[in-house]
Amino acid sequence: MTGSFEKPLVTFAVFACNQEPFVREAVKAALAQTYSPLEIILSDDCSDDNTFAIMQEMAASYKGPHQVKLNRNPVRRSIGGHFNTVVGMALGEFIVVQAADDISLPQRTLVSWEAWEKSERRATSLHTDFIQIDIDGQEIDPIFKNEEKYEPGQLTAQLVDPVCYAKTLKPILFGCTHAFCKSLFNTFGNLPDDIIHEDDVIGFRSVLVNGLFYINEPLVKYRLHDTNMYLRKNQSGLDIKALEQNEQRFRRDIRNRETMYAAFLLDLQTAKSQGLIEEQVFESTHQEVERLRKQYHLMGKYLDSGFFRRFYFFQQLKQSRQGDFYCTFLITRLLPRPILFPLRLLKHRFALVNQKLLFLKGLPIAKRTAS
Repeated sequence: MTGSFEKPLVTFAVFACNQEPFVREAVKAALAQTYSPLEIILSDDCSDDNTFAIMQEMAASYKGPHQVKLNRNPVRRSIGGHFNTVVGMALGEFIVVQAADDISLPQRTLVSWEAWEKSERRATSLHTDFIQIDIDGQEIDPIFKNEEKYEPGQLTAQLVDPVCYAKTLKPILFGCTHAFCKSLFNTFGNLPDDIIHEDDVIGFRSVLVNGLFYINEPLVKYRLHDTNMYLRKNQSGLDIKALEQNEQRFRRDIRNRETMYAAFLLDLQTAKSQGLIEEQVFESTHQEVERLRKQYHLMGKYLDSGFFRRFYFFQQLKQSRQGDFYCTFLITRLLPRPILFPLRLLKHRFALVNQKLLFLKGLPIAKRTAS
């Protein structure tokens, strides 16, 4: 960029909810961004702890060049509603997102803005590589593997068929690395307030307008801990209470996916009405997204039903070839929970004993596949 080029105002938004142990590091990273002019929004979704008080304290003591705004939602708005509030506050057209338990590297906003300009502002969603850290901020071996194979620092336009994205949600857009254009909200409107998978919905919008781009450079430290949504749902239960909690998370995930695909349908209709996609693309994508929405709807009905009613929904899923991916989950859940949970706990304990015996014998331990 030339020295005479007047850089636009960019918004850096920190989203928080009950993240008192980590928010100080997150805000420090936001204030340390090297890009200017920068608007920093520190937003709290009605935390029950001291998260917002820490935000207030750090904003009051900041003496640097960036503009700092504070927001605290008076009631909990969930992820979709929280995003809508912050996007409505943002003055920048380009918005860099950070959760209050993650840490952005100082150059993150600058590198993202340069990539946006390099794309001639066609990039409506930019995502990057990231470093994975533990609860104490120490770098760990990756749990989530980077599937992108590009040269270091390379900026790549990811042109994706909307049908393929709906089926696979790939390329995976990790929300911890996301930056996006406010124009997506001007075009498609606000997110549904109850959306949890906001990164997938905003990513889908960018797929529809051919605006998904990837920077092969780690610009965020992504913290993995026991309150992290994606890590938590993959933890195995060790007792009946933990199994019950995992089951409730599984049910919520099914409902959240149904809500996500319903949002996809709304955005498809908007893209069609505004002439952003061709009729043939709309029809094929709509058919696939509706199939997936119905799949998760039936799975939710199945999980919420009693023992005999589950057979009815299982047959519906089977006859319509819906839910193939979750077939094992659904079959095992035909059993009532008072029977299912002790059996799963017994299986888990047997696997631990088997691993110990193999270890004592000096044999390789096979990786256990979770059901």
